[in-house]
Amino acid sequence: MKKEENKKVEFVTHELKKQKEVDEDYKRIVLFIILVIIIGALLFGLYYLNGKYITKDKFQNTTTTTTEAIYDDSKLTVSNLFSLSDSTYYVLVYDRSDSDSIYYSLELSYSGDTNLYTIDVSNAMNKMYYDEDGTENTNPTSVEDVMFTRPTLLEIKKGKVSKYITSEEEIVEILS
Repeated sequence: MKKEENKKVEFVTHELKKQKEVDEDYKRIVLFIILVIIIGALLFGLYYLNGKYITKDKFQNTTTTTTEAIYDDSKLTVSNLFSLSDSTYYVLVYDRSDSDSIYYSLELSYSGDTNLYTIDVSNAMNKMYYDEDGTENTNPTSVEDVMFTRPTLLEIKKGKVSKYITSEEEIVEILS
């Protein structure tokens, strides 16, 4: 009987050893999974902090709006004053930043047959051609000859100035 008991005891201890090894393997697997989860959480946390606070390019609520560029061909610069393809046209030269100006109202209400273009002397590209204290050239033949000293209406025929009007009354009469 001792042999049987020894076999039984040996079998039980062998089963316990196997069970203990399985338990240790199970604990290692669980520990490994927990470590992977912790490392993953730390990496995600670093990614989030980097994007949110350091580079500030992730997770930001930014909206991008695009606007279509609108080109208004009725607005000229002095540099293309004589280069239009129309055979006859008017050019109204004044400071467009003054929206209370009579010239602004005339420009908006103009409905004549001859095309009306405007030159804004408050525009940086046109400022060098406008000097209130300068000497006005009433018959410019090229861009280099142009100098405006006050609001002016030009009538251009075939690339040459045919009328140079500075009188407010005459400008109102023509554009009304």
